[in-house]
Amino acid sequence: FSYLYDCFKPHRKKLVRDITDEDLNKLTQIPMIRITRFDSAKAEANMKELQELLEQVKHHLNNLVDYAIEYFKTLKKKYGTGRERKTETKQLETIVATQVILANEKLFVNRAEGFIGTALKKDEFITDCSDLDDIIAFTKEGKMKVFKVADKVFVGKDIMHVAIFKKNDERTIYHMVYRDGPKGITFMKRFNVTGITRDKIYDLTKGNTGSTVYWLSANPNGEAEQVQVQLRAVTGLRKLQIDIDFAEMDVKARSAVGNIVTKYTVNKVVLKAKGASTLEGEDFWFDEATQRLNKDEKGTYLGKFSGADGILTLSAKGHYRLYTYDLSHRFEDDLIWIEKFQPELPLSMVYFDGERQQYFVKRFLPEALQVKTLIIPEHENSRVELVTSQVNPLLELHFSKVKGEQPKS
Repeated sequence: FSYLYDCFKPHRKKLVRDITDEDLNKLTQIPMIRITRFDSAKAEANMKELQELLEQVKHHLNNLVDYAIEYFKTLKKKYGTGRERKTETKQLETIVATQVILANEKLFVNRAEGFIGTALKKDEFITDCSDLDDIIAFTKEGKMKVFKVADKVFVGKDIMHVAIFKKNDERTIYHMVYRDGPKGITFMKRFNVTGITRDKIYDLTKGNTGSTVYWLSANPNGEAEQVQVQLRAVTGLRKLQIDIDFAEMDVKARSAVGNIVTKYTVNKVVLKAKGASTLEGEDFWFDEATQRLNKDEKGTYLGKFSGADGILTLSAKGHYRLYTYDLSHRFEDDLIWIEKFQPELPLSMVYFDGERQQYFVKRFLPEALQVKTLIIPEHENSRVELVTSQVNPLLELHFSKVKGEQPKS
């Protein structure tokens, strides 16, 4: 290294810092072929350019105000025409994972053995679900359990009902007719399930051993059916059927005992008639900023929804589609019209045919289709100009000048 130190002595003034043994060690590791190919003229040119750049930076540092003014003057020229923004600014929203996660699992049940899970491929299919979903299950003994989706979970033999559980859901109403103990009184109850402790077994009867459930139904919108309780014939009993209308009962807590139906032995309970919802419809709004539905009075009011009500949408390209009023839906960005679906109400629209280069008027009754349906000619330049659900709409057309003359509107 002493020889190399001597070689560098004439050039020390050009160096930014002193040479170290580590520098010389790296130098000696360079293959000879790289040294022989070294272009000294090119290296000197690069060095000169680097030194000029350093001097320029020093000058800018010494004159920061002038440099900043000049910098902002060149911004528009550098990033103006031809460099327009291609991204869009959207309002951020709070995402609930359970509402947007993909339903990538299938739920199965073995009712007799009492198992529920995603691994029971040979058993009864219930529904599609996700890894984050909670499941609610009821057994014939009157037991209820809420648990996380898993490969295989034991709930209890003779499972009567299985579904995805929605926390704090006050609209899903359960109807139950059960016998207390092996020879006890038969009760009926109407209740909902809101707050629960996961994996805890709840007893929906009075808790006596030998209790059994004759009837259980889950009603997502508070529907109230009518059932008939058929009694076993005994001496002195004249009436062998008892009709129950759940619409006449109040909704109480799941721990409530319920109302007495009969003290006699029940053979079975059968459905007599399905009922309509006993709950008032829910108000929904459409928020254009997030393209989602909400109940917080944000955006355009759509109306009250219950039961099988739907939402009809129309895009600028002429696709219409019917949606349910599920809060997890996110609507298309090119949406130009959204209203509560009314099957008997026709839509009137004006659209531009991109192929014919002409405007047309159309009036039609939308079908209840939950798939995108095109209702104007398919062309990249075709578009919907106006749409309305008014019963007798009156349109006023304004025309552009043709050869300097204004056509009559």
